[in-house]
Amino acid sequence: MFIAAVITGVLAPFVTGYIYLGSGTRVLFSMGRSGYISKSLKSIDEKHSIPLVALIVFAAVGTFLVFVTAPDPSIYTFIDDATAAGYIGLITTPIALMVSRRQGATKKSDMVRGMSIIAPLVTGASGLIVFWTGLPSEPYAVILIAAGAIIFGIWSKVKIGIKNVLWYVLFIGFVTFMVATSHDGLTFSIIPQFFGYLQGTLITFLVSTLVIYPLGVISGFKKQFIHTDFTEELYTKKGAEEWKQSQQ
Repeated sequence: MFIAAVITGVLAPFVTGYIYLGSGTRVLFSMGRSGYISKSLKSIDEKHSIPLVALIVFAAVGTFLVFVTAPDPSIYTFIDDATAAGYIGLITTPIALMVSRRQGATKKSDMVRGMSIIAPLVTGASGLIVFWTGLPSEPYAVILIAAGAIIFGIWSKVKIGIKNVLWYVLFIGFVTFMVATSHDGLTFSIIPQFFGYLQGTLITFLVSTLVIYPLGVISGFKKQFIHTDFTEELYTKKGAEEWKQSQQ
C-alpha cells in the first residue's frame, strides 16, 4: 500500500502538469492566432509540429506561479489550484458548443446526439468541481484568472463582446460566494456560513445548470465571430462576404 501511495503521489502531479501544459499551450496558440496577444505564439515548430514558443511561455509562467505565488507552495496544493482554475475555464466549453450550433457552425452530420441534455449537466458538474475544491484554491484561482483577464484585456485592447461575457463574471462571483459560505465552518471564522455543505452542493449545481447555462447560451454571438481586427488572417475578405451572404 505504501509503494502504491508513493507511485500515486509521483504520478498525480505529473499527470496534472502534463494535461494543463498541453491545454494551456493550445489556449496561448489560439490567442496568438486570433490576434489577442503576440503573433509569435501562433508559430509552429517545423521539426516537432507543435507551437513551441507557446509551450515554453506557458511552462515558464506556470512554473513561476507554482513556486512563487502559491499561498501554500507545495505540489499537492498546486493540483487543487490547477483543478479549480481548469474547471472555471471548462464551464465555457459546453456553452460554446451550443452557441456554435445556434450559429450554424456545426453540420448536423457532425453533431453528437443528446447535447441539449449533456451540455447543461456538464455545466453543473463543472460548477460543482470548483465548489468542492474549496478554500484557498478557488479564490486563489479566481484572483489569477481576473488578473490574467485584465492584463490580456488591456494588452489586446479588447472592446468587442464585453457584454457577452457578463454571465461568466456572474458565475465566478456566484461560485466564490458559495465556496466562502457553504463549507460548514471550514472557511475563516469571520465569514458567516449561510448553507451547509450538502445544501451548497445542491444550490451550486442547480444554479449552474438552470441559470448560468441558459444565460451563457443566450449571451453568445448570434452569428459566427468575424472581425478584421482579430480574424482577418483566418477569413479572407471574400470568404467573409460569402459567409455573411449565406447567413442573410
